[in-house]
Amino acid sequence: MGPHTDVMAPDLGTNEQTMAWFMDTFSMHQGHAVSEIVTGKPVAVGGTLRRSEATGRGVAHLVGEVMRRCNLTATHCTAIVQGFGNVGQSSARILPNEMGVKVIGVSDHPAAARASGHRYAISSLPSLLHSSPSSRTAISAKTPKHETP
Repeated sequence: MGPHTDVMAPDLGTNEQTMAWFMDTFSMHQGHAVSEIVTGKPVAVGGTLRRSEATGRGVAHLVGEVMRRCNLTATHCTAIVQGFGNVGQSSARILPNEMGVKVIGVSDHPAAARASGHRYAISSLPSLLHSSPSSRTAISAKTPKHETP
């Protein structure tokens, strides 16, 4: 493991703080700061601005490119985002807010939420996006139960 061989990146169950701890521990063993050992660390210790949303932004970019190639208009499209970690949350925020795609559902390993009567917006999506990871472990707990349309 080293800064030019295996650069660690955040994944499931980790975050910026975990990456900072990893960098600090590795640096202590080297006797000096080695910021390039990890990516996804806080900006304050050498991280990159907006890194946490980069992959989700890439997903949204890909969706936009597919819509362009298929001659689809974003405001006429709907999406369901599967996975609600950093990537899914960023995608669920960017697709409607920056592209106009209507997100009608989100899911994660324990549960899912979908739009109800008004069909084209998940009213609880903002609260899901701003909730802590531990409260998102059961998405259904934050969303009302809906009848099948």
